[in-house]
Amino acid sequence: MNTSDQPLGARIKARRRSLGLSQQEVADQVHCHYQTIDKIERGRISWSRYHEPVQRVLGMMEGPPSPAGAQQPTSLPTRSPSNFDVPFYFSKPGDGGRMVIAPVSQGIISVPHDRPHELTDSYAIMVSTDDLSPAIQLGDRVVLAPLLPPETGKFVLCRASNGHAAIGMLEEVTHDKLSLVTRYLPREKREHLLRSEFPHCHRVVNIMKR
Repeated sequence: MNTSDQPLGARIKARRRSLGLSQQEVADQVHCHYQTIDKIERGRISWSRYHEPVQRVLGMMEGPPSPAGAQQPTSLPTRSPSNFDVPFYFSKPGDGGRMVIAPVSQGIISVPHDRPHELTDSYAIMVSTDDLSPAIQLGDRVVLAPLLPPETGKFVLCRASNGHAAIGMLEEVTHDKLSLVTRYLPREKREHLLRSEFPHCHRVVNIMKR
């Protein structure tokens, strides 16, 4: 079948794949949810304000955008960069095994990562506790991705509004609390944090050993 004879969604999908881009990466560029891209590609949406921006991101359209277009996309994402620069913060031990995160960044560090869209608005913290050793040790730098949802079975950093934070392996998430393992040795310690007290739960996407 000639490519021009294919439905628009199929052409968008083929073009995206030829560029080696994920649905999430395209969605990030046009400022929509990845499920919108999926529905467009499968023909579940016959018309959307995102059709034109998606085609422009993929190089399928040229010329000035129409007034009815969605928020205009930025440039095409770069695939698999070697490093991504993020702000870096020190921390110090606090009460009850908590960490107190410095309010001011100490500079920038380069983080190797193959999915740059995950690192949008990310930051790094030097760990000031050895409670999760050997997985995460005193002096390690952990990279946090605020835009990724908390996921059970992964390390997270839960932050309170006063700068205190708890780091651990997330075991359960409910609408009002977060349950995580915050210490491995000499015996495991589980904590249940109220989301009203720890409103920010950021997933650890990289552990840079000291």
